[in-house]
Amino acid sequence: MNEGEHHTSLEATLREISAMMARQEVVSQLVAREKTSKQELVQALVARQHAVELETRLNRLHPADAAFVLESLPGEQRDGAWQLIRKERRGTILLELAASVRAPLVALLEDDELLALGRQLPSTDFADLVENLPKARRRRVLALLDSTERQQVQTALSFPPDSVGALMETDVVTVRGDLTLEAAISALRSGRELPEQLTAIYVVDRENVLQGVLQLARLLFGDPKITVADVMNRDPVYFATTDAAGEAA
Repeated sequence: MNEGEHHTSLEATLREISAMMARQEVVSQLVAREKTSKQELVQALVARQHAVELETRLNRLHPADAAFVLESLPGEQRDGAWQLIRKERRGTILLELAASVRAPLVALLEDDELLALGRQLPSTDFADLVENLPKARRRRVLALLDSTERQQVQTALSFPPDSVGALMETDVVTVRGDLTLEAAISALRSGRELPEQLTAIYVVDRENVLQGVLQLARLLFGDPKITVADVMNRDPVYFATTDAAGEAA
């Protein structure tokens, strides 16, 4: 499916979901007017049926497509649709949303759900989610994180929103250039848990100053006896934390 076809399909999906939500609201209102002893039961069954259909439809969407639908829905429908998104999918969808839409949806989350997101997402992504919360609530949520997680998020929050520092990944892996590839692999295996998305390793000196970048493929498939310095990229592209993110991109 090309981009035009995908957009057309997505617009159709939006119309379908909007119609389903409108129908659910109308049916609920009509049922509420019936003065029968079974009113509450009927209303609950009807609402549940429509909610299941909506929930299934919404949770089958790609996170970016779900974000498009949420951004396009009116406020009340958006809040209702958001409640039907499964909790394990909310983090990735929130990151796809425009900040103006994301902030009120984040505010709807309970503290325990925000805490769960904080432990699932990279610190910079989590900082994006909580930066617009009221200061008191943000402090309360951050206090629930462990000290390392809290420090990483607070570091990201300390930089201006449009700076490189606000976007940088703080969970990086470093090695010394004088290690052999074999010794570097052994050091990584015996160290802390590695990030899920690891493609490069940063080579630093004793003062933790960047010396180069080692691609993961070179580490794994290079001659085990040569040193990291022999195969690292000695002239990597890098930026200062205060640089504008747009210029860096």
